[in-house]
Amino acid sequence: MDAYQVADKLGAGHLMNEMYGELLRVANEVVATGKDGKVTVSLTVKKNPGDISVTVLESVGSSLPKSQAFGALFFYHDGQFYERDPRQAEMRELRVVEEPEAESRG
Repeated sequence: MDAYQVADKLGAGHLMNEMYGELLRVANEVVATGKDGKVTVSLTVKKNPGDISVTVLESVGSSLPKSQAFGALFFYHDGQFYERDPRQAEMRELRVVEEPEAESRG
């Protein structure tokens, strides 16, 4: 058997489809985020007791790109979170003062 024949037998004949499905999923996320992703195919070989046969176990995994966390700014004071600094006095009576028009001298 060559490598293609062995791969065709793994996963009850579904290994290549599973791998391709993961590849498509990761590629979609890579294009969406612009960050790298990874598809991993792992083959574990176990010796069967008493003879020369082995069992090959397959697994397909992936690491999707992580989205950028945006976060939020909070002030923490006396066991509470605040959107504004609770130590800062609130200025309620603010108003816009218009500048007087310049007088023409002429």
